[in-house]
Amino acid sequence: MFEKLIRIRAEHERNILRFEEARAKMEESAAKLKEEEATALVGLIEKVKMTPEQLADYLGVKDEKPSALKKKKDTAAKETTGNPVKDSDDHNKENNEMEDILNESY
Repeated sequence: MFEKLIRIRAEHERNILRFEEARAKMEESAAKLKEEEATALVGLIEKVKMTPEQLADYLGVKDEKPSALKKKKDTAAKETTGNPVKDSDDHNKENNEMEDILNESY
């Protein structure tokens, strides 16, 4: 009487197992992709002879710090160089230039 129900439940159980296996494969491939991207970036940094710190500075990436420390650092940079700290347009221009350099290396 419930043969069809039993068969559908069995199929559902098999599909759950397949789904979990596929999820595990997907997560594994995502981890491999992320690792390979990181390796490629390190290779590019070495190719242009930059340290990671120089690249972060070039791209305008900064550590997250409390705003009081940031203001103090910006003021100190302005006083020592005589130039205001770069605004976001300058960083965008630098980022575009870095993208061009990276694209040329491929």
